[in-house]
Amino acid sequence: MNIEDIESLAGELKNLRLSVKSHLILDASKIESITTAGLQLIVSLDKSIAASGGSLSLVNGSAVFMEIVKDEGLENLLNRSSYNG
Repeated sequence: MNIEDIESLAGELKNLRLSVKSHLILDASKIESITTAGLQLIVSLDKSIAASGGSLSLVNGSAVFMEIVKDEGLENLLNRSSYNG
C-alpha cells in the first residue's frame, strides 16, 4: 500500500466504518507491503469501530504483512483477530 492507495482507501473505509455496527473483517492476503500511513489507517479504523461497540479482525495476512504488523508493535490487532493465514 502506498500513499495514493491509502488516500483512496481512507475515504472508502470512512463510509464503511459508519455502517459497521458489530464486526468488520479485513482480508490482508494481498498486502505485500504497507507504509506507516497504512498501518495508522488500520489502527484508526479499529479504534473507530471499537468506539461504536464493534470489532475488527485481520484475516489471511501474508507473511510479510504479519511480520510488519509485529515489527511495529501492533500485535494487539493480531491477538484478538481471527487470523487464519
